[in-house]
Amino acid sequence: MLERHGHLPGYTGHIPKNQQIEEPPQPQPRRPQLPNYMGFIPGVKSENLFGKTYGKITEMSALGTYNKGRDIPVEDKFKSITQENYVNQLRIYVPFLHPKEYPLPPEDPINEIPSETLSKFYGVKPSGNLDDMGRSLSNYYERDEGQEPEVNRQDVFAATRNFYGDEERYDGPTETKLSYDEARKIASQK
Repeated sequence: MLERHGHLPGYTGHIPKNQQIEEPPQPQPRRPQLPNYMGFIPGVKSENLFGKTYGKITEMSALGTYNKGRDIPVEDKFKSITQENYVNQLRIYVPFLHPKEYPLPPEDPINEIPSETLSKFYGVKPSGNLDDMGRSLSNYYERDEGQEPEVNRQDVFAATRNFYGDEERYDGPTETKLSYDEARKIASQK
């Protein structure tokens, strides 16, 4: 029942009697990758469409008039294709282009709304009267350059009173009404 069928002890599965050796892959014959390409043409140089050699070299190779051998004749070796057709690009005249004329942008429609209406809409007090602004500008530009502007000198307290609209004088926190302990006791009682 347990017969040895190959190299694995106890394996009773399929073991082929004759090992088939796989053939190595055969080299594929060369096939042309280009349509109607019939193979390498000996003695053909690459053709240059810009050097105006396109078609001339094909004709030479078809007729067999190309040079055979290792060395090229002197007239072919030192012949420059580009020298005859060279054009200095810096010397070519290019007409100046005029800038494109764009139409004027449309006017912003918010400029048509009166400033008082905009101020009411945004909840902002309207800016000062334009007559006041014109007066202040005329006063500014009336004085000479060397002339000093008239300055209304006032002390800091008067300026603070005018700025904040306070009628009584503010002396600042110079006097301490309560000590620290007294303030703590009052705060803890509440």
